[in-house]
Amino acid sequence: MPEIKHNFTTGKMNKDLDERLVQNGEYRHAVNIQVSTSDESDVGSVQNILGNKIVESLSYLPANTTCLGSIADEKNDKIYWFTLGDTLDATDLVNGDYEDATTTTYDQTDWNNNGETGTVVQDEWALVADLSGNQLGHGMSIVGGVLKRDNTNNGSNSSARQKVDVINGVEYTVSYDRKYIAGSSSQTNIFMDTGDGNVTLADSNETSGQFVTVTDTFTATFTGEMFFRMYFIGDMEGEIDNVTISTSSKTSRILEYDKVNDEINPVFVDIDNSVLKFSDSKITGINIINDLLFFTDGINEPKKINIQRSKENTVDGNSLTTVKDYSGLDVPAKEEHITVVKKAPLNAPKIQYNYFRDPNLANTGYINISNNITNPHTLLNSSKGIIYDFGNLKVGDTFQTIIETDVNFSNNFNLSWQEGTNVILKAFDDNGNPPSIPLQKYDLKGFITKWEHNEFSNFDELFDIVDTVLSPSSQTGTGWAIVTQNQEYSFDSSSSDAADNQKLAFRTYDGVNGKEIFDNKKYEISFELAEFNSSLAGDLKVFFFDNTTGTNEYTILNEFTSLSNTDAGVYTYTVDGNQYTNVNFTNYANSLVFESNNASGTLFNGIVKNPSITRVDSQLAKVEIEITSIPGTPPIVPSGSTSLSYAIDIYEDFDNVFSDKFSRIAYRYKYEDGEYSFFSPFTNAIFSPGTFKYNPVEGYNLGMENTIKDIVVKNLDNSMPSDVVAIDILYKEDDSPAVYLIDTLKTSEGIFDYKIETNTVKNILPENQLLRSFDNVPIKAKAQEVIGNRIVYGNYQQNYDLKKYNPSTGQNEDFKIDLETKISSKENTSNFGLPSVKSSRDYQVGVVYSDEYGRQTPVLSNSSATEEVQLLSAREQNSIHVKINSDGHPVNAKYFKFYIKDISGDYFNLAMDRWYDAEDGNVWLAFPSSDRNKVDINDYLVLKKGIETNKVDLTTKNKYKIIDIQNEAPRFIKATSMLISQKRHSAVNSLFTSEAPFKTGNSFSVNYSRYNNSALSELVELFNSRSTDEDFFIRFAQTNSTTAQASSNKYKIFNIEKTTSSPVKLNFSVEGSFGSDVEQFNISQVQDHTAGIIDGTNFIIFKEKIENSAKFEGRFFVKILRDEHYNQFITSTIEDNTEINYTTNEATNKKVYFLESVTSNVLNVPAHHGNGTGAAQEFWGLNTNYDSYTDYNGSNGIYPFLDDSTTEPPGNGNGDLEAYFQSQFRVIMAYGDIDYDLSSSGLTNYSQKTNANILGARAYFRGLNTAVDPDAASGDRVEALHLENDRANSKFEDVWYFNSSKFSYTYPYYTGFEVSEDYPIPNSDTVHDPWDTRTAVTNFSSSNTAILNLSFGGIEPQVTDGWADTTWPYYDAKFFDLVNHTTFRPTQSAFINKISAGSQFRFKEDPGGEIYTITDVQVHYLINVDNLCEGANQAPPNNINHHTRQASLIQNDFGYGVSDLVGYTAPNTRVTAGGTPVYNFRTPTFYQAPNFQVNYKITLNKELTWNPVGTPGSAITGGLEVDISASNANAVYAQTGGLVTLTLDTITGSTSGGTDANIEVGMVLDQYRDGGSTLRDITIKPIVTEITFDPTSSKHTIKLRCYSGDVANGNLPTGAGTGKVGDITSSDDLIFKQYYMNGMSPNSAKNLNWFRVGGESMINTGVMALGYTIEFLNVDEEESPELPSSPAIWETEPKKDKQLNIYYEASDYYTISEETANLENLIPVGSIIEHINSNAIPINTTITNVSSSGVITLSNDVAVEPPGLQPSFITDRFN
Repeated sequence: MPEIKHNFTTGKMNKDLDERLVQNGEYRHAVNIQVSTSDESDVGSVQNILGNKIVESLSYLPANTTCLGSIADEKNDKIYWFTLGDTLDATDLVNGDYEDATTTTYDQTDWNNNGETGTVVQDEWALVADLSGNQLGHGMSIVGGVLKRDNTNNGSNSSARQKVDVINGVEYTVSYDRKYIAGSSSQTNIFMDTGDGNVTLADSNETSGQFVTVTDTFTATFTGEMFFRMYFIGDMEGEIDNVTISTSSKTSRILEYDKVNDEINPVFVDIDNSVLKFSDSKITGINIINDLLFFTDGINEPKKINIQRSKENTVDGNSLTTVKDYSGLDVPAKEEHITVVKKAPLNAPKIQYNYFRDPNLANTGYINISNNITNPHTLLNSSKGIIYDFGNLKVGDTFQTIIETDVNFSNNFNLSWQEGTNVILKAFDDNGNPPSIPLQKYDLKGFITKWEHNEFSNFDELFDIVDTVLSPSSQTGTGWAIVTQNQEYSFDSSSSDAADNQKLAFRTYDGVNGKEIFDNKKYEISFELAEFNSSLAGDLKVFFFDNTTGTNEYTILNEFTSLSNTDAGVYTYTVDGNQYTNVNFTNYANSLVFESNNASGTLFNGIVKNPSITRVDSQLAKVEIEITSIPGTPPIVPSGSTSLSYAIDIYEDFDNVFSDKFSRIAYRYKYEDGEYSFFSPFTNAIFSPGTFKYNPVEGYNLGMENTIKDIVVKNLDNSMPSDVVAIDILYKEDDSPAVYLIDTLKTSEGIFDYKIETNTVKNILPENQLLRSFDNVPIKAKAQEVIGNRIVYGNYQQNYDLKKYNPSTGQNEDFKIDLETKISSKENTSNFGLPSVKSSRDYQVGVVYSDEYGRQTPVLSNSSATEEVQLLSAREQNSIHVKINSDGHPVNAKYFKFYIKDISGDYFNLAMDRWYDAEDGNVWLAFPSSDRNKVDINDYLVLKKGIETNKVDLTTKNKYKIIDIQNEAPRFIKATSMLISQKRHSAVNSLFTSEAPFKTGNSFSVNYSRYNNSALSELVELFNSRSTDEDFFIRFAQTNSTTAQASSNKYKIFNIEKTTSSPVKLNFSVEGSFGSDVEQFNISQVQDHTAGIIDGTNFIIFKEKIENSAKFEGRFFVKILRDEHYNQFITSTIEDNTEINYTTNEATNKKVYFLESVTSNVLNVPAHHGNGTGAAQEFWGLNTNYDSYTDYNGSNGIYPFLDDSTTEPPGNGNGDLEAYFQSQFRVIMAYGDIDYDLSSSGLTNYSQKTNANILGARAYFRGLNTAVDPDAASGDRVEALHLENDRANSKFEDVWYFNSSKFSYTYPYYTGFEVSEDYPIPNSDTVHDPWDTRTAVTNFSSSNTAILNLSFGGIEPQVTDGWADTTWPYYDAKFFDLVNHTTFRPTQSAFINKISAGSQFRFKEDPGGEIYTITDVQVHYLINVDNLCEGANQAPPNNINHHTRQASLIQNDFGYGVSDLVGYTAPNTRVTAGGTPVYNFRTPTFYQAPNFQVNYKITLNKELTWNPVGTPGSAITGGLEVDISASNANAVYAQTGGLVTLTLDTITGSTSGGTDANIEVGMVLDQYRDGGSTLRDITIKPIVTEITFDPTSSKHTIKLRCYSGDVANGNLPTGAGTGKVGDITSSDDLIFKQYYMNGMSPNSAKNLNWFRVGGESMINTGVMALGYTIEFLNVDEEESPELPSSPAIWETEPKKDKQLNIYYEASDYYTISEETANLENLIPVGSIIEHINSNAIPINTTITNVSSSGVITLSNDVAVEPPGLQPSFITDRFN
């Protein structure tokens, strides 16, 4: 029969298929067999498999132990399995079954209370009493399983004792039931020894008489038997039952079965399961790789143990496995030791910096040499003998010197030098300025020797005043008296005891106590003088005595004479050796002495206080230096000086590993099994800059060189896990992602500080290490397998949910971040840069939470965590403070750190060393070409630092748009100048002919004879043969100025011609015309060729040629707008006593007048316009003929300049003044507000609405012009009024004036012009404040500054805009913007743009030529008279009523009703019977130009030394005074009507300084010397109004008018008579002086002259307004310094379109814990601590130490409130 065969070579059991379908080679079922075949073979074998075997009994495994998983290590014939079971069974010491237990009662003789080891055992009670004698007195018994006690022991404690097994580290619960029956005591407790000593637990005093349960817990600190005692205390009678010790903890173990040795070994024992953390769930993945056992359970961190090492560190099955730390000690194993993920360093390593130039020490010192051996110097000796300079020293010589001061000129310093330090020496420059530090070049080089007297510290010593002695005992009384003990004494000159030569002595040594004064030491003495009884007066001598006894030796510090209150203050003197040259007195040794004196006739009166005597060389720094190099001849003392200072500085000649790179340091751990942690955070860049020092030649900031010499990486073992075996120190540079290994430290060697001083690295780390922010191990995984010798996890959880724990619900809920930030800024007072948050940036702060293994959340932030750091904070050290307001934290988080995002993009700094005027209002900036890629057209540059200054006014605009960029210098910049000729004009050797250059002209001529014998005899040919890239220019300059050299602008020559007739001349013509800058060189200011040229004028001819220059190489050029901010911090300034040329410009020069209001509470009218006060000013004819206005030079009352309506009376022309004034008066009363003083009010709140106020303003700003419409006014505006030609027309000029006038209101700068319910003055039912006032000029002597109030007015809308209509509210944003105003821009903008910080000006007429720099400007918009606001009694009180009424007048709408005038009357009011006005005029009082002004409050860098503002009628202090002798003047007086003249042979006279000067227009003829001898004052002062020269007669004609507007009729008296102009003859000397401005404007002078009938063709001479010219100055570009030592720094504005959304680390990790062990992470050393809202903790107090016990040490003492003021729970801590 057929045979069916099956083989089983596949070795596969298949139960899935029906047995009929099982394939050949497979089998259906088998037990305990193993099928084995070879590859691709159908032959195999079947063998039995051995069954299970009980190897041994594991006594340490509890009965309920569960196997959670296992793995066979077939290679090593071992099995590993994982178990979890109870730590031990619950132990019931007393229960119902204990009646049969053995209970022992001891006699005292058998009981050893200190030897319980042999008497107390397990499972048996020992019942004892704590008393001497028979132990049967314990009263205890066990009845029915209950421990009972009666009161038979007379009150002593009784206890039942046993032993119980415990395991180290396990927490146990003790419990018992107790019932109180009787006794004075009701206390029970348990007493045991847990390993740390005896403790009492489960104490109870319950007395209810019922069983109650008492529980407590403890943790055993050893493994073994523990004594256990159950106590009845005192005489308590009661019962105890159910005494138990139990634990709920589990013990987890990993066990190994070794088949070869047939034994089981514990591999890892976790007594309380806190490390392995097994649960009832199975171990789901187990693998062995080499000797490493990996396992995971899907619940906890995947883990790994080293099998062999764990076995070695496990004693037995009941002992916790240990690990050896890096010092070799056994420490309990923790979960972190066996997790697959490994901890990395939390924070960047701490770095100790060692500097080339220690910022905390002095690196530089100053010494002195002299011009001879006797003059002071610091040189002590040398190898060549005594020296006073370095002239005789050679290389190899040595010298010793005192270091006099440090770089800050301080006498208290510690030098960073030491023996062997290399130093260099550099002399100060010729002006005494020290060289820049650090020194770049040197005069000598050397090193500090090992001289035994080297001292590297210098400090002062303040001497105590040990005694005070009053005048010698021979005097019975003294004027000196104590004010405060030893520190303040008064001298009362009115006292009967006061006398001359009375002394007050402050002693520093009394023979026993104190310090002596030695004559070879250096002292600084200071004291303060003050007023006594409001007076400091008389004379005072001050002496300083050395320690010479017998006849004293002293020096006189000062001999004060004629003291006054202004002399009060502190006085300081320095006394060196050899100054005690006076010998006198006998009892003042070691004293500072004050002696009363009256040499000037007044006895001293005052207070002497705060005497101070300091020895400034108590310890002298001194060194010996050996010279190693002298590159040239060391500088000696310059001629005219006696000493020269040198700087000694460290010579940085060693290599710096960090010098040219931004380096960072990190580290990582290496663990026992070869794992590496990820990197710690890298440190900040190891870079410490020096002070800013730009090298313009090399084009970089020397201060940006790294001052760090080497570093020490510190405390690498901080928070280091115990199983770390090595630490890798890592290094990277900012410009490369590569990370290098510097060195590896073995932890077993115990060295955790590492010094880095070379750039040696071992190797580069692999790229896959660079981005390891944490180990990529899942939090938990259910599957684990080995693939390719790698552990692979599956079905894992990678990240955490953001959940927080809510303790009130016991549940986790969503966590939401809530951050709060704020900016903190403080001044950087150091000389070095400090870490700071960048300004002009937007920042967002976020926080990252991390678990203990470094797994991080994303950056968490919210909208409240954004901050903008304003530009204003650029100079400050800025920081962002962060506060976390969130409730709780993510449940898995252990640490947190802050991150920050700069919302802005990258930015760059650019150093600008040169700039060039672009001649179109812009400027070209030159930058190094290396910075070209940093900027593009339309980018913005921000000015962060000005030239030669570290500051910029950040409150103003300093952002500039790039208009253009050129990679090469623009053509006109490359024009180089070449001087062709410079010749000087003088009367003796005349250069200019009678055809002089003048303002508005374009030609002049010079005498050819000055050129014909020189190389320029062919000047015409040279000019005509010029090349196409050449241009010729001329310039005028003045070389006899006492300050900076005046220069005109340059003018391009259009043509040069040589005449043929004799005398031969060179005729020059220029392109365009000459400006006002030429006038300073003219003899007179006439605008024709007769203007003449003053002596000393240089005529300069030069040519410009386009040439390439080295200064343009390596530069690119950026064009920006030039504004006032740029001028302040970039353009060069003109310093006093320098030779810098400057130019002026006609557009930036303005004549300035003076405006002062009358002294009246009611009136606000210009003073100095009449012969009375108040309304008696005479403009508009006031105070002369107020009512009729007739008889004015035949005008018949008709005034031709009125701006009125079309409804004028027939035949009356344009109306008369009376009608005009009546109309304006009614408007003021009804619709204006000029009400301030109501005390004399007949009509409350309205009576003082005075017509004169608005009339005064109109006269000052408009003269005779009454136009309101800007279009009408524009046709009458002229640049400068001519008093004669414009006498009878409506012309006027805009006025600049120094402002001491009153005003009604100031608009806020930001509002502009606004009329609304809020502006000018809010609607109100109250009376307004009085007039506000300003002061024109204020000098501040204490600070040597001045403030000018310079104003411009009046102001009207732009021509095309017109005045207000009835729109409500009414705005005009352009109203006060004079620079962009269509009316004022052409004539005023250039001048206004110069009124800015940094601009420089002088007064053209100032004989000293003093130059002032503006340091600050504030702009105010002022209302002069009418502020429009309704009065208090008006109903309703709102501004709209006045606005619409006044606006309607401008529109010729006169339709107001009679009701508006009810209650108002005025003299001769022209009304009809019905009350309707007859005449209508456009007379608004608010809406008119004279009502408005702009005021510029200007702060200057110095006081005005020549101040043109003073009391009118007096000569200017320090003003020009010209004295012309009779023989030179030959004066002839003439007067015809209002024309008064003097004809003179010369206008040149002598000044008080002995120089010659000319009379100028505006000077006052102050005096004459009658007959050349008798000096006479001219009573009514004449002012020079015009000077002309007649070349035919060679005579000068001077026209005169009246200087003062207060003189009746404004007329100079006619005829001869002492003190009159007419008294002057040809035999009289003439004295002309500069007078203070007379308070008039050209407009108001014109007004006065019209109504007073003044003028050359009139009856009276009339008056002239006196003003002086402000000239703004520009430094001649050709003279500008090209390479500043401290250039301007610009910064590119960051772009907002940043591509990457990147947060940057902003802090270390902080621990979320309050445990003291973590305090140093939570509160790092160096943190600043403060007490909120108080000064209890001093400012800048830092944390210096945090101990392991939680003690925090501070850098400053803290004032703690006394214990008595605190609650007891606090005071107990003090006790």
